[in-house]
Amino acid sequence: MGQAVALAVGVPAKTCEVLGLHLIQVSNDDENLIWNELMMREHPRQAGTMAGAQLRYLIASDHGWLGGFGFAASALTMRDRDQWIGWDHSIRRQYQFRVVNMSRFLIRPSVHCRNLASHCMGMALRRVACDFEARYGYQPWLLESLVDEAVHSGTCYKASNWTRVGQTQGRGRNDVHCEKLETIKGIYLYPLVLR
Repeated sequence: MGQAVALAVGVPAKTCEVLGLHLIQVSNDDENLIWNELMMREHPRQAGTMAGAQLRYLIASDHGWLGGFGFAASALTMRDRDQWIGWDHSIRRQYQFRVVNMSRFLIRPSVHCRNLASHCMGMALRRVACDFEARYGYQPWLLESLVDEAVHSGTCYKASNWTRVGQTQGRGRNDVHCEKLETIKGIYLYPLVLR
């Protein structure tokens, strides 16, 4: 690990009072270092390895860095997600790239600001499809995210109009031996196009 990212200073208790709040799409080594340090030190799952097409964002403000997002390839299979979409095996293989996983979302534990999480999520939701198209030449149709409901209630997802469609089996992306080493998580989906 590198040097810890300085704590944000003087963050107000209300989102409407946060000065200079905006997202920065990570596009250079310095921003990538900040994103990695934030996730490694402050996200419960750390920075981890993200698969496939990816976008990273930092949540910036005049007070300092408030957190970040990471978007990457979707889970290979999730029964409840696939049933909600109406996918069979062949259709899923054909269109899987159109589903993007919000694999990292961090509001720094030291930041206590009412409604900041849902506000920042809304900022990311409004731009991720266009940013994906600019970088990869296509727009995703659907976002997915997994919430460890033993730890988090999913309030900011509900406030941002995500739909909870079921839960995982506890296997994780790389569990080829059915060992179920992960916790069971709620599956949340956000359509970027009309269903």
